[in-house]
Amino acid sequence: MIQKKNLSLAAFILMAGILILNAMGERNYWGDSSEIRHALVARSLADGRGLASTFEEEYAAGTYPLVPLAISIPFLLADDADEVLSRIPSAISAFAALFVTYSIGALLFGRIPAIFAFAVFATSALFSFYARDASPQMAGALFLLSSLYCLARLAQDQERGLWARLYWVSLALLFYTEGPAPVVIALAGAWSVARGEVFGPGVTGRLFGKFNLAMFAGIIAPWLIFAMAANGMSLAPRSSGAMTGIKDFILQAFLFIPWIFAAPSALRFCGAEKDNPTRLLLSFFTGAVVAAFALSLFGHTHLLGLHGIVALLIGVYIHSCRKGTDDDAAENSSHTEKDIWTPAYISNLIIIFPLFIFTLVIALASFYFFYSYSEKYASFGAGILEAPLSMAASIPIPSFATASVLLAAIYISFKSSERFADSGETLGMWAAAVLSSFACLLYFHSSLAPSLNKSFSHRTFYSQISNFIGKGGPIFHFEKENLQGMFYLGSGSFASVVNSNNVPALLEVMGKRQAPTFILTDEAGKESLKNIVAISRYKPIIYMDSYFVPLTRALGKNRLYLFRYSPLNVNGDIQIIKNLLNKSK
Repeated sequence: MIQKKNLSLAAFILMAGILILNAMGERNYWGDSSEIRHALVARSLADGRGLASTFEEEYAAGTYPLVPLAISIPFLLADDADEVLSRIPSAISAFAALFVTYSIGALLFGRIPAIFAFAVFATSALFSFYARDASPQMAGALFLLSSLYCLARLAQDQERGLWARLYWVSLALLFYTEGPAPVVIALAGAWSVARGEVFGPGVTGRLFGKFNLAMFAGIIAPWLIFAMAANGMSLAPRSSGAMTGIKDFILQAFLFIPWIFAAPSALRFCGAEKDNPTRLLLSFFTGAVVAAFALSLFGHTHLLGLHGIVALLIGVYIHSCRKGTDDDAAENSSHTEKDIWTPAYISNLIIIFPLFIFTLVIALASFYFFYSYSEKYASFGAGILEAPLSMAASIPIPSFATASVLLAAIYISFKSSERFADSGETLGMWAAAVLSSFACLLYFHSSLAPSLNKSFSHRTFYSQISNFIGKGGPIFHFEKENLQGMFYLGSGSFASVVNSNNVPALLEVMGKRQAPTFILTDEAGKESLKNIVAISRYKPIIYMDSYFVPLTRALGKNRLYLFRYSPLNVNGDIQIIKNLLNKSK
């Protein structure tokens, strides 16, 4: 039976489990994402292809082996490959990252701040997205936070070199997950901690000692040698250069919604603290951010782990909002535990919830407006909102709804500390904010992704293609690599990518084939292809279209088209495709 003092943590663990696991496989793979690349690499490994031959494929360029190997295990055990199975390692990493965050908080500040840090991290938008995504970001966050935990243990037990060695093991695992960029970020954080006099004499030398550096180099050397031999030093993840500088910094902050609104107050409060635990977190965070900015590494692909650090600072700040908790030495006493579950705590959950419902309705109306009129307001997706709009199937923009609740909780914390004193009412307000964010995220995971699948399902689109082509392939890509097609139709269905330079060779192949030839392309490729094949005796019959990324129906460049080239029975082919399209509506 769960003890009363553990009830809050148990409730938040249950909440995190629901958010991570509910409808985890509903969202289809998107067309050009880290997720689909890692799923393809994992399926190739599960099918028995060797590591060397798999990572020589073009779609594997810039990927690192740890996550694909982890994904291949569920594929192999289930003898199948789908979205749910591919996301199991990320879900496990998400739970582990939450418990590492909790462990850091409990070690440095006590149980109550750690519990709130756990809840804040679990209900932040970017965490919620990558916990359900077959990409390396969540595992990277886990290993970055693990390196911070090792530093925290080293700061408290400075005579033991074990934690210094485990720090470098964490960095090696981070390298095998996401490559050198997040390793540089973690190293900058550790160097900032060392220079901040958090460690005692000699600890910095022990951390950056020759043995530890040699051990780290020895662990990562095999992959460096392989990368140089197989990929020509292609060590950078393909997504690492998507956006840089201040624009991506703002996006990074935006995707910490709704808790971004509490971050300034938390940073200001913790910045005024002089104790070593707070200085350790702030030093690591500052060093990592400066390094990322200087090296143009800003991006949600590398900095998710820093959200966990901010969640820890917010947990400390939330705990401080109760009068007298700054120097509450009896943090684990029954007094603190009883206060959390007072009637006032429950009543404030009830009082604040109508505000959440009101703001949620407004946010849903706003979302419906942009969704329904996306063709008219397509340019709205440019710039800073480009990524959030394209990721809206899993990251709910309307979690702005929870911002109002959160701001109300902050206001109450500032204005009412005297009246609330040591009661649980202030903590109740913060718990209401957590509950609101949980409800909003749960709604979108449960409802939005399945709803979008009905109109924008890539799985359905490729199922239609599969039904149409039967075993008559192959399918050629024209001008655009299509990883979704490779996964949903099977990579064996595809020939190489072709462009205007090798179309004559393609036409020659088509002329020798008795069966029809299929070509998959996008809007730009369609126009080029029409011009090229106009001089041949093969003409495009008709096309189907789907969408490369959800919520981009106004952007024709993201539409996909299937062309069938055959000199036989043109009218019959047109009728077959029309029938398929009518059935799918």
